[in-house]
Amino acid sequence: MEICISELIRDEPDEIQEKFKVIKNIDSGAFGTVVQAIDRSTNKEVAVKVIKKSGATNKSIAYMKKEVAILKQLNHENIVQFYSCTETPSYLFIVMEYLKCGTLAEWIKKHKHNITEDQASLIMSKLFSAVAYLHSKNICHRDIKPENIMLSDEDDIG
Repeated sequence: MEICISELIRDEPDEIQEKFKVIKNIDSGAFGTVVQAIDRSTNKEVAVKVIKKSGATNKSIAYMKKEVAILKQLNHENIVQFYSCTETPSYLFIVMEYLKCGTLAEWIKKHKHNITEDQASLIMSKLFSAVAYLHSKNICHRDIKPENIMLSDEDDIG
C-alpha cells in the first residue's frame, strides 16, 4: 500500500507542515512510510518514519514506541542517529539521520561478484562493532539482514 506523505502531512496540525519539507518517499512497510525530508529548524536532511495510527494495531504502536525508547539510548557511529519523535492524534513521526546510500542489500546487488575480501571484512567489522555496542546495552536486534543495514556513504565500504 503506497502512502503519499504530502497528503498525510497536510491532514496534520500546522506544526508538522512547518517542521518538514518532504523531498521524496524512501520506503513503505508494515509500520508506515519512510520519507526523505529537510528539517526546517536545522536545515538538515533527515529520514522521517511516518506511522499512521488509525491503520495500526495497539500492539504495533507500542512496538514503535519501544523502538523510539531504544533509539534514544543509542550513540554509536555505526547505528543510525535518532533525532526526535512527534506524536499527533493520527500519526507518529520518528525523525532520524538520513543515510543517503540505501541498504547493504542494494549495494551487494549492484556490486554482485566484485566484492573484495577487504570490503567484506570492513562490513563485518562495522556490523560486529554495532552489535557489540547493542549487547553492552542489553539490547538484541533480532532482525539483522542486508535489507536492514543502511549505508551513509559508498566510501564507508571502500
